Amino acid sequence: MEHKYNKGSEWRKWDLHIHTPYSIYQNYGGTGSFDKFIDALERLPKDVKVIGITDYYFIDGYEKVMEYRQKGRLSNIDKIFPILEFRIDTFGSGNENKLQKINLHILFDIDEDNLKEEIKKIREEFISQIPISSIDKHKTKMLSVNNLTTEGGNDLQKGFSDLVPPTAKVFELLNCETWKNKTFTFLGYKEWSNLEKNNQLKPLKEDLYNRVNAFLSATQRETFLNCQKWLNEYGNKKLLHSGDIHDFSFFRYCKHQ
Repeated sequence: MEHKYNKGSEWRKWDLHIHTPYSIYQNYGGTGSFDKFIDALERLPKDVKVIGITDYYFIDGYEKVMEYRQKGRLSNIDKIFPILEFRIDTFGSGNENKLQKINLHILFDIDEDNLKEEIKKIREEFISQIPISSIDKHKTKMLSVNNLTTEGGNDLQKGFSDLVPPTAKVFELLNCETWKNKTFTFLGYKEWSNLEKNNQLKPLKEDLYNRVNAFLSATQRETFLNCQKWLNEYGNKKLLHSGDIHDFSFFRYCKHQ
């Protein structure tokens, strides 16, 4: 079938870093605020057409969003991607006293016509294949809310903060036949840029650069443009802007722009 278009390309905005009320860290008011969260997504500016649901190691928030979508909500959004946000088990340093964890974002390209099975596949063939840390005693403790909560002394946020899943295992899965052509990866720019100190970690920084497809940043426009120029010194990988949304204040800000 031949399609006829009466005008050229149209620009659309994407935001690939939106946390839901199911996220480990969020300030929406808990899971009971999901209706309000969906309302906020529906009030995004009209030119925002693609979003990524990013609830750290888990996909429950994305699944919940898609339940609303299947009931006719979120018609203003053309595409919603599931994204996992991991921590790299190497730390960048912003100053002498505070270590920063480098974020690795993994976008999954899934078939929404087979949504239930695709979500199940991510849970069983990706998330559940990764230990909660590289420590020997955790070799058989795979990523789950229960395991992180238990290891955190009945505190999910503490378990998440204290433990970092093995990066080598994450990349091993990304490069396997199941996932290598079904994912797109980003590094958090700020933490990655702070990794190098006196050139001691430059080889690791370059290795991480070579392993991912692009970078994400939530900085303001002027700083963002400067970051892209600096990133270009390493190659031609793009820096994408994202909101890194954890609460309703960002949505209110969008409404007034």
